Amino acid sequence: INNDVSEYRKKVGANAYYFYSRSKSRTGFGSRDFVVSLLYNEEEDGTLLWASSSIGCPYTVPEQPGATRAELPIAGLVLKPQPGGKTYAYVVNEADLKTSLPGYLMRQAYKDQGMQIERVRHVLPKWKKMFPGDKPDLKATQ
Repeated sequence: INNDVSEYRKKVGANAYYFYSRSKSRTGFGSRDFVVSLLYNEEEDGTLLWASSSIGCPYTVPEQPGATRAELPIAGLVLKPQPGGKTYAYVVNEADLKTSLPGYLMRQAYKDQGMQIERVRHVLPKWKKMFPGDKPDLKATQ
């Protein structure tokens, strides 16, 4: 995944956090960072809900040299388990990257969008090692 930094910065409620993320620079496109309010929940049937937004987020992180502060009006993910070990994934992303993107980057982003779930499959085992148990340990990121 294209993140240089992804950190829970502060717990602010039941399953609610302030979260910081900074992407890696790519050829023709500089690094972007986001400060968001993040809420997630696991339903009784195992469905995972994750929603975030930078709009109205009171937590501040100084802008980082070499990164442009982007906005994330809304982003979310629903992972709904299905019989037979399958999972339905619903993804919503709206981002203001504070720039226009060259056509070749937009085409690549659209091509890559469908592969995000495959990338998450590779990241989850690392996540489980970093944050064992049911809930993330904020001490590991502070």
